[in-house]
Amino acid sequence: EPCQHLIDVTGITGILSPLIHRGGLHAAVVAGGAIRIGDAIEAIERSTVIATTQR
Repeated sequence: EPCQHLIDVTGITGILSPLIHRGGLHAAVVAGGAIRIGDAIEAIERSTVIATTQR
């Protein structure tokens, strides 16, 4: 379930309601840029993630 941390990070107070009881994922941005429909998204090993955010 989404948590207060998401509101704190985004500053969007209404962000939680649409996400309750929906599947999700944890993702890290490893390179900047736009993601467009049809772009490939690749899973990488967690140990290769360059940086993470912390609460």
